[in-house]
Amino acid sequence: MRDEVRLAAAFAVALLTTAAATPAAIALARRWNFFDHPASYKGHRDPTPYLGGAAVLAGFLVATLIFGNEAAGLVAITTGAVALWIIGTIDDRRTVRPSYRLVVTAAAAALAWQNDLGWSLAAEPIDLIVTVIWVIAVVNAFNLMDNMDGAAASVAAVAGAGVAAAALAMGDPASAVLALALAGSCVAFLPFNLAAPARIFLGDGGTMAIGFVVAATIPSAALGFDLGWSALVPAALLVGLPALDTALVIFSRYRRRVTIWSGGRDHVTYRLRTRLPSERWVALVLAAGQALLCVLAVLLLETGAHVAATVGLIGLAALAIAVLETPSWQPPWNTLFIPVVEDDMELAKQTPPDRRVRVLRIIARMNMGGPAHHVAILSGRLDPDRYDTLLVAGRVGSGEASLADAAVQHGARLQELHALGPKIRPLADLRSLVELVRIVRGFKPDIVHTHTAKAGLVGRLAALTARRPAPIVIHTFHGHVLEGYFDGVKERFYRLAENLLARRTDALVCVCEENRDDLLRLGVAGAARFRVVPLGLDLQPLLELDPTPDPEARKALDAAPGELVATFVGRLVRIKRVDLLLRAVALARAQGTGIRLAIVGDGPLRPQLENLAGELGIAESVVFTGYRRDLRPILAATDVAVLASDQEGTPVSLIEAAAAARPIVATAVGGVRSVVGDGSGILVPRGDEAAFAAALREIARDEQHRIEMGLIARASAYPRFSSDRLVGEIVELYEELLESRAARVERRPFAWLRPAGRPQRATR
Repeated sequence: MRDEVRLAAAFAVALLTTAAATPAAIALARRWNFFDHPASYKGHRDPTPYLGGAAVLAGFLVATLIFGNEAAGLVAITTGAVALWIIGTIDDRRTVRPSYRLVVTAAAAALAWQNDLGWSLAAEPIDLIVTVIWVIAVVNAFNLMDNMDGAAASVAAVAGAGVAAAALAMGDPASAVLALALAGSCVAFLPFNLAAPARIFLGDGGTMAIGFVVAATIPSAALGFDLGWSALVPAALLVGLPALDTALVIFSRYRRRVTIWSGGRDHVTYRLRTRLPSERWVALVLAAGQALLCVLAVLLLETGAHVAATVGLIGLAALAIAVLETPSWQPPWNTLFIPVVEDDMELAKQTPPDRRVRVLRIIARMNMGGPAHHVAILSGRLDPDRYDTLLVAGRVGSGEASLADAAVQHGARLQELHALGPKIRPLADLRSLVELVRIVRGFKPDIVHTHTAKAGLVGRLAALTARRPAPIVIHTFHGHVLEGYFDGVKERFYRLAENLLARRTDALVCVCEENRDDLLRLGVAGAARFRVVPLGLDLQPLLELDPTPDPEARKALDAAPGELVATFVGRLVRIKRVDLLLRAVALARAQGTGIRLAIVGDGPLRPQLENLAGELGIAESVVFTGYRRDLRPILAATDVAVLASDQEGTPVSLIEAAAAARPIVATAVGGVRSVVGDGSGILVPRGDEAAFAAALREIARDEQHRIEMGLIARASAYPRFSSDRLVGEIVELYEELLESRAARVERRPFAWLRPAGRPQRATR
């Protein structure tokens, strides 16, 4: 049979055999439950069948056994390929120690050398050593290349064709048959592997077998090209991209002090993906690049300019690595590396399918209030294709209403942690810390975002004790408890703890500028660490309320005609100063202003406040409604929203009142000033009941003016406090921190030449 016919036939038979064998391999993998399960360092999202290597190997074996009988060492090549497929497939199914794989690869290399398939460069012992190193390097290079759909198979197909061309250039058509059989098998496999998503993977069995065939075929061509040591230059070009990828990974992990055996996204493929629209494009570009290197290899074989080519090749490789290590070529995730140790491999294979950024959100409790609304929206409204969010919340206290169901309605995944709560309870706090550490290590978040004081304390400690690489840590202050909440000892404890934790927190988020200014004054951290991201709420239902109070809704509060209905919404605790509010109402009524006060909420001070209303003689003018999930009927009856707190973050009750077109009377503290702007209400000094009473009297005088103030409040509140704006700003913050963490090492000139102080963090 003529050489041209035999070459074409080998390619065609291999292609047809693999095309027929691949669907069978998919069916068998599904039947045997043989899947590659996603893990944090992998790129796919769904469990994908293995055994692709079996289909490729089948095509290669059938073609070579029919048409490759003239090739030297055919039995050694097929035996070595099958042996490496077996050990690789076992590794796919059950983790195999790297040392075992290394021994099998070295044995296959020795078998190839024994059958005249190795390098002939010097004395036999040296030739054996070079051959073993060569085979181990090429096998592992192709194994590393298999990190993105179609990458390894496309490069192997081109490399096989390149080796065939080199063998023909050296007058060895028998070796060209083997190389083309491999190329045909890989080409047939690509439609299945390049599908979106991939229908089947090569697995370690496939890449190790392919790498061995390429490694053994190159030196077999006319006895190692019959060129001596200079033959290594075109040989390296024939496997140029896998070799470059291996060198890049080793260099990148060395300078960041990450173990070489880590899984990660520091490969050429992921760096190309930053510039190309899809994984298919990455595979095509890799194939084109490998084709150029193969053409260059054949030209070198014909011209013999090997010394100049060696210098140029080393220079180009170094330049390529330098360029690919710059920040602009890094993947847009927060980090590149995931440590993978042998004991974790089975756990990694059981990880749920996911390639998204994992966000662990922690809050002390989902009680009625701004923080719970805030985390409910963020936990359920982030783009699910980009973020996987787990919300961990402590249990609400007795007598408190919970917003946990609202979080679930938003789409949040909620896990309750019973030991976590707002109060300092050493034993319970220790239990919650242990549980959070377990959650952090199990969920493996990229970002840990804590909300409220206790969750910020325990949650950040848990994040910092997580195994390396540690996640990005963010804490949001919804107000603060560093002043005015506790006695001296507890207050000093919280200040010290907050100051220490702030040093290990990547970003401190405040819900208003006043909140940030307070924390700066208290010396929590420097200004560069803070970000201001105002609250966001679902305000649309409140925007539909009429600015004029509804007479029917007023009847539910027993409001007399002409009475001013003032509404407070919040927890009945000391910091809210509802006692001052009652005294101000009593004073305004004593001065002739008809006021009815609705107190919406509950808390430990309710009995005392009810007694105080009786003592002030206004019990009949005060309505304690308890917690109300739907505030629209209350706000429909309201003339003015009131708040007398000594300290606030950004009060949700005032934002909702403003969206309902209700004017506001409140103390000028914390984030209140960010809600109540010019013309939308009246701000009074903290603790001044006389000033509060005067403001109520002023609001009561003119109904039309109240309506105008309410409309100004509505226009000011929306869209400043919309949920869409909140989600957008938090996403911007996340992406900024993710990208800056990935690029931190490269910010200094020539920093990429030096090992970093500690490893980068992982992406999912």
